[in-house]
Amino acid sequence: MRAGLRAILEDAKRRGWGVAILDPKLDMTSANGELVLSLLISVAQRERRIIGEPTKAALRVVRDRPR
Repeated sequence: MRAGLRAILEDAKRRGWGVAILDPKLDMTSANGELVLSLLISVAQRERRIIGEPTKAALRVVRDRPR
């Protein structure tokens, strides 16, 4: 089972772990670090959807094309 970064960070928080990302420097124990990382995760999810939608549409066209 592959967990996303958000799930890993939430699990770490529940366990009382502090997470620091060294490059770029983000301290997940601070409110600002948590905010920045949440924004980065949201942007990455959006990019994944933007890339996936045209790919799925193209696959539908190929699948539905008469042979």
